[in-house]
Amino acid sequence: MTDYIRQIDAAIIAHDQWKARLLAAVESGSSEFQPDQVRADALCAFGQWLHQAEPDLKGSLHYERVRDLHARFHRAAADVLKLAVGGRGPKALTGLEFGSEYVSASVLLVDEIELWRAELMRG
Repeated sequence: MTDYIRQIDAAIIAHDQWKARLLAAVESGSSEFQPDQVRADALCAFGQWLHQAEPDLKGSLHYERVRDLHARFHRAAADVLKLAVGGRGPKALTGLEFGSEYVSASVLLVDEIELWRAELMRG
């Protein structure tokens, strides 16, 4: 279980860093990432771990929710990034505001990850 907790903790940190990356893309109009790369939820370390999870993890209701919300988060981040690198910075900034799909997906994902983490820690 300890490895699972480490993976989940790392996921929270990694996904928190995306807002800074997206803001930097808005400011510069460029990014080291392409929107299609970001949209693919199985390319990040957490996504790889999630998609290759062991059967005992896949049986959890939280696993299903986290997987779906993780994909939603990546779609929303890719949409914002596409606007940012496409010269639509003000529209991209709107995509990072409270109530946006990106913020909603991010909050829901972290909340569900925390619930899953608590379940795993209970054993």
